[in-house]
Amino acid sequence: MPPKRRTWSDVAISSLFPLTALTVAIGCGAKGDGGKAAMQTLTLGAYTTPREAFGRDILPAFATSWRATSGKALAFEESYLGSGAQARAIVGGFEADVAALSLEPDVEALVAKRLVTHDWKAGAFQGMITNSLVVIGVRAGNPKQIVGWNDLTKPGI
Repeated sequence: MPPKRRTWSDVAISSLFPLTALTVAIGCGAKGDGGKAAMQTLTLGAYTTPREAFGRDILPAFATSWRATSGKALAFEESYLGSGAQARAIVGGFEADVAALSLEPDVEALVAKRLVTHDWKAGAFQGMITNSLVVIGVRAGNPKQIVGWNDLTKPGI
C-alpha cells in the first residue's frame, strides 16, 4: 500500500507547471493553524535540469499567483535528483506533492503504484512541454554525405 498522500486541489497543478515536463499531481497539504492564514507547503520532487528555472522563475511566480487567488502564502520544499532516482524515491515513500520528471517510464512507475491522481497525458501538451532538438555536426563540406540518423549506421561512419 502506498504511503498516505495529502490532498490539495489539482487546480494548483494546472497553474504551477504549464511549462514543465511531465508534471504529475500527487497531493498537497496545509501546515499551520487549521486554515486561518496557514502557510501551505508544496513539496516538489523534480529532475535536476530545470532546478534554476524552478527556483528563479516558476515557483516564485506560482506562489504569487496562488496568494492572489487563494489569499494564502505558499512555501516550497524542493528535492532534485535524476529523473529515475526521483521516481524511485517517490515510489519508495518520498511524499512529493508534485513530480516533474523527464522520462515517460519514470512517470509510468508512479502510475503503476497509483500515485498519480489524474491522467497525466491529458491536455494540450500530453504531459510534455518540450521536445529535444538533436543536431548532427559534420565536417566542412560534409565529405561522408551525412544527412540523417540512418547515415550514421553506414559502414565507415
